[in-house]
Amino acid sequence: VVYYDFVTDSTTRLSGVTTGQYDIATNINYDNIAQAEATPTIQTYQDWMFSVFIFMNQKLGAFTDEKLRKAVRLGTDVEEMAASAIPNKDYYKITGSFDSDIFKKWYVESAESYVGIKDLDEAKKLVQESSYDGSELRLITTDAYPDLKAMAMVLQQQLSNIGINCKVESYDWATTLSMLWTFDPAGNDNYDIYVMSYPFVSAPVSSAILTNPYSIAYADLSQIAEPMEAMQSTSDESAMLSEWEKAQTTLYEKEMLIKLLDEATVTISTDKVSNLHNFGGPILWGTTVTE
Repeated sequence: VVYYDFVTDSTTRLSGVTTGQYDIATNINYDNIAQAEATPTIQTYQDWMFSVFIFMNQKLGAFTDEKLRKAVRLGTDVEEMAASAIPNKDYYKITGSFDSDIFKKWYVESAESYVGIKDLDEAKKLVQESSYDGSELRLITTDAYPDLKAMAMVLQQQLSNIGINCKVESYDWATTLSMLWTFDPAGNDNYDIYVMSYPFVSAPVSSAILTNPYSIAYADLSQIAEPMEAMQSTSDESAMLSEWEKAQTTLYEKEMLIKLLDEATVTISTDKVSNLHNFGGPILWGTTVTE
């Protein structure tokens, strides 16, 4: 029998496993990793769960200019952003592939050339060449996820360093989603840029980012329609990967999004727990607890 308790406070979850009140706890704060690892009766696990991206509004505003979107990519220090949010390097992987090497079937090695290529001089040049007029842009984030907010704050400074002026606006989760999913071309309440994580999916064709225009900041998904459709019309895995590489190349060459990293959350258990595996949450099949 498995019992689930919904405990909203991370510290309480950690304390519960420490005392033996709970056998397993998920989503422990990154700041508590050292404490958990120093406790002899606690086991820690990496639960690889999210990919993190930068999205820029491509339907209205400054980032309709591809040069400015490229400037963001070249002006971004991914390692600095990651370290600000996730102090333990064991819990993130900087990767350009839309699907990381965790998903070997969909991993695209050539995509690594698009991540971590910081070139501030070129970024500043692109900002000057773009249509951006120096006005204040809206960088949206949420109080609900400290990791995303921390990365957004660092991104604001990095963009300032290349001449892009952004104001960080942080909202509760429901308001954030409403802002990102509701677009009014005639309105004044539209965002410009944001950092967001999406859960791993088993195949690219099922990714919300590539099927819902609002999930990719209204980038023109028709530009990848042909290879995405070709992926669904064949059962040949090699052909599917080839088409996926074409789609991903277009995504990056058109600066439709910026892939930053893959992120693992922290799961812990007592030392009485055996055979616990994690991927998008604990996998309890075959897990045992010694009394």
